[in-house]
Amino acid sequence: MEIGLFQLENLRLTGLAFRLLDLRQEPKAEVEALSSALNGASSVQAQDVPAYLAAQAHDKHQPVVLLCETGQRSAQVASQLETAGYTNIYVIQCGITGLLSEL
Repeated sequence: MEIGLFQLENLRLTGLAFRLLDLRQEPKAEVEALSSALNGASSVQAQDVPAYLAAQAHDKHQPVVLLCETGQRSAQVASQLETAGYTNIYVIQCGITGLLSEL
């Protein structure tokens, strides 16, 4: 499922535990307005996501939010995770570019 900045902030406000994984090749400091939305994100290479989640003993029903530059890499990883049995995968629509466009 694709989400935007508003949905990401609402997910945070619910208090529901979720993992925010930053799949960007070169994570950079973003504008101040995104710092709270990206707070707590873990930088993980796309190919390492399944192993990372397994190492963290991540429950397959606990939400995972994926962020990359444009949303394409996140969509590919989301598909792999769904095939592996993960049930609550969210992709930031259009990646960091999409988040910045919502400011």
